[in-house]
Amino acid sequence: MLCAGARGGRNAKRQAELFAGEQYGIIGSHFRSVAHLISDFAGELGRDLSLSVVQSERPGTGCLARAGLSGPHLQAYESVPGAHAYTEYMAWLALYGSAAEVAAAYLVNFRAWGENCDG
Repeated sequence: MLCAGARGGRNAKRQAELFAGEQYGIIGSHFRSVAHLISDFAGELGRDLSLSVVQSERPGTGCLARAGLSGPHLQAYESVPGAHAYTEYMAWLALYGSAAEVAAAYLVNFRAWGENCDG
């Protein structure tokens, strides 16, 4: 589990810092995409799905806190572009995708994310 590194697990401290820095950028971008989705899919089902997505980010924010990195350190972190392919894809979907395309992307991502961070 990647978050284990933030608690001194099997990942080195630097790997945990890199992970936390990338996640900080990903989570911020994801919140902006979800805000757009909430405005586009304002019906009850779309709103409920979007709000549950926001709640799913909580384990990620907890992982950042366990890494012991401060806000200024995370804000100054320069992301690796390749680490944000999914985030960029979700931003594109938030603007141009159908509800079905968005739901399918989340279904694929949730399992992968769940396997990487135990919250």
